[in-house]
Amino acid sequence: MQTVKIPSPGSRTATDAAAPGTGRITEETCQQMLARAWTMISESSGAPEEWIAVQAALCGHIAVLAPRVRVRTEQLWHGSVQWDRLTARLDDITYLTRRPLRDPWLVTLAHLADLAHACRWLLVQAAPRTEKLPPTQGGRSAS
Repeated sequence: MQTVKIPSPGSRTATDAAAPGTGRITEETCQQMLARAWTMISESSGAPEEWIAVQAALCGHIAVLAPRVRVRTEQLWHGSVQWDRLTARLDDITYLTRRPLRDPWLVTLAHLADLAHACRWLLVQAAPRTEKLPPTQGGRSAS
């Protein structure tokens, strides 16, 4: 088993992942980071410094997207199955972002994959909703 010494990530913030010059994370910058992460993961490539940069960027995107999804989740009825599932997933993602990169490269790649999956899930969940509630309730027509 190959091991790599992972350097300290230093101080990274959510704005490190933002679109250059805007201070905002856009869907485009998130998609670009996900593409970069998946390339590194699928090719098992990159130096430890790159892994740390990708981890910091993914965590930055997650730090911006997660509160949006949590606000939407809190609007659901507390105790519903959907609220419970979303809350559990958000709590799991919070735990995931607090885990540091580990020394063996395979564990590092698995962690980056977990972060990439979490970021993609949040991106989908945070997308603006366009569907509207039907004009009827309980399957009854409004006649």
